[in-house]
Amino acid sequence: MRSDDCIQAAKSNLANARRLLDSGDAVNWVSGHLGSALHWTMAGWLLAHGHTASHCRGWSDTREAFLELGPDELRSQLIKLYAQTVSLELQLMGDIDTAPTLSISEWQIKARECLENTDRAIHKLLAGIPCQPQ
Repeated sequence: MRSDDCIQAAKSNLANARRLLDSGDAVNWVSGHLGSALHWTMAGWLLAHGHTASHCRGWSDTREAFLELGPDELRSQLIKLYAQTVSLELQLMGDIDTAPTLSISEWQIKARECLENTDRAIHKLLAGIPCQPQ
């Protein structure tokens, strides 16, 4: 896989999250798309800077490599945003032991904020990658 493939996947996931949140349809997919956008961005940055991450443990390896090698000012921000996407999913869907904790309207406000913060962070990180696809 090439860096520009990862970047395109990140942008596509971000656009899908925005489309679903804007339409109100299948909002249970928004968190997943945001998390994927962040992972693809981290993978693209790593590849663009000559690094590879093992994928034995899936995206966990990408997050660990990015935490070690990513730009200081964005490492923790992207990881915190990923944690927010996981939290958003639990707040909307609950899990085996807990019920959802937010109403859909409250959740949509938080999801919109997470989307905008994710969008800004991704674009800031991508600005440090030469020759991005348009």
